Amino acid sequence: PFDLISAFFMLDDKKGKYAEVFSFSSSGIRLENFLPGENGDAPGKDIDGIPRVPLSRRILSIHRETSSPGLSIVAYEYRGSVAHAKLFYSNQLAQNGWEELRDGNGARTFVFQKEGRLLSVDVSADPDGGVSIVVALAGD
Repeated sequence: PFDLISAFFMLDDKKGKYAEVFSFSSSGIRLENFLPGENGDAPGKDIDGIPRVPLSRRILSIHRETSSPGLSIVAYEYRGSVAHAKLFYSNQLAQNGWEELRDGNGARTFVFQKEGRLLSVDVSADPDGGVSIVVALAGD
């Protein structure tokens, strides 16, 4: 059977958060199955081998595992500071053997490489005072 899901997620800093999701499928899709509960994580999983900021909440989990190269995108909400989240990823990824290709010190996006895989970590302030973290891994 044919199944295709395409999702687009966007933050608008001037008007607050919103998401647009477009989905196409040959079978029924229940959108609520993809969204987080009031206090819990969105369905799905974190990226294997990539650390997660403690006390963060997964709000989106997309994984393409059936083709090469693989692609995973996971988004989190975090109630700490941008500086803490950046420091966490910089330290934890370095300890796990990831080489930082682009310094995220002054930027909002870090780029790392390990064993032919590329990882980007985007950390930005939300209009509501929280932090948005988007982690994307490409490669086998």
